[in-house]
Amino acid sequence: MFKKKVEYKAQTAVGGKALKKLRLDFAGFAAGLDVDVVLPSKGEVWEKKLAWGGSKAKVYFLKTMPVAVDDGKSLLFPTVMALWEAPDALPFFEVHAPVSHFVC
Repeated sequence: MFKKKVEYKAQTAVGGKALKKLRLDFAGFAAGLDVDVVLPSKGEVWEKKLAWGGSKAKVYFLKTMPVAVDDGKSLLFPTVMALWEAPDALPFFEVHAPVSHFVC
């Protein structure tokens, strides 16, 4: 009743100027993010447009792996799979074993 069906509107290949802009936007996300690992300049990058309940978004894929989501408001979010490929993209801190009991 409340859940809206997600529809794939289109799937297109990304290349040339659009790929360069996507790489620049992705590089602006975090200083530690290695864009060449997540979005190579010579890779097979696809864009899928999604629509559900009046909302729209674009999901960027490297071959079959989703690497980024664009919400249509100029915000580009990396996916968990992209962050897995570039673990130094986000700041982190180390919690030692005796302390982890109190943190979790």
